[in-house]
This record gives sequence, structure tokens and C-alpha cells, in this order.
Amino acid sequence: MKYLLLITLLCLNLFAHKLYIIADDDGENITIKSYFTRSSFCQECDVIVEDTNQNTLGTYKTDANGIAIFPLSNNKVNITVSASMGHQNKIEYESTSSLLPSSEKNTKTSEEFSFFKIVFSLLVLIAIFGVLYILKRKK
Repeated sequence: MKYLLLITLLCLNLFAHKLYIIADDDGENITIKSYFTRSSFCQECDVIVEDTNQNTLGTYKTDANGIAIFPLSNNKVNITVSASMGHQNKIEYESTSSLLPSSEKNTKTSEEFSFFKIVFSLLVLIAIFGVLYILKRKK
């Protein structure tokens, strides 16, 4: 029972360092804000901007507040933010600011879950606790 409780508590923290991306534009520039939690910004992270054909439009770095600003050259771009230790997230952003008034700007937020990551993490945790249980039984 205590192993099940421990596994449950560990699973709650699986996405503690998930990388979030918020994109917004003002008609001339796209502003990217990336963060792990509300108080932990993605500092000095690589931002790669590509068009829909995977042609790189530019590479940028986030500042101390996790913000990168770059010119709006295409209406639809793919934005990838890469941080240290394999943290990475990607969003597709489509600008509609030229069609809408500034009060109705398009904001895209990455909040996607990966079912595969959850299942894989659970299997790894079960394997670790299985090995520990077997080692304890052998003593």
C-alpha cells in the first residue's frame, strides 16, 4: 500500500518542469513567453521559428524573463523552444492580427498532454519499484 502511495505522489510531479509557451503578436512582432512554472522562466532558451515548410526563419534566445521577440514575417509559423536537459515544446502559431482589431488578438498557448509520456513515466516508476521490491525480498 505504501508503494502505491509513493508511486502516486511521484506521478503528481511528472510535469513539474513541463515547458509552456505563450505566443502573441501585435501585427509587426511576435512575442514568445516560455516558462516552466509561473515563477520559473525559461531563461536563455533557444527559440527556432520555421514556416509551414520547415524552412528556418530565424533562431533567437529568450531573456531573463523567458521572453523572445521577433518580426512577424509569415502569418503561420511553427515555434520551437528548447531548454536544457531535453525540455522542449513546439506550437503552431497563426497570426490573425491583420484581420482583427487589436482588442481581439490571437493568443496561442501550449497546454498539450502527451499520453505516451505519461504511460512511459508510469512504466519506468513501476520497474524501479519492482526492482527495489525484489531486492528487499531477497534479503
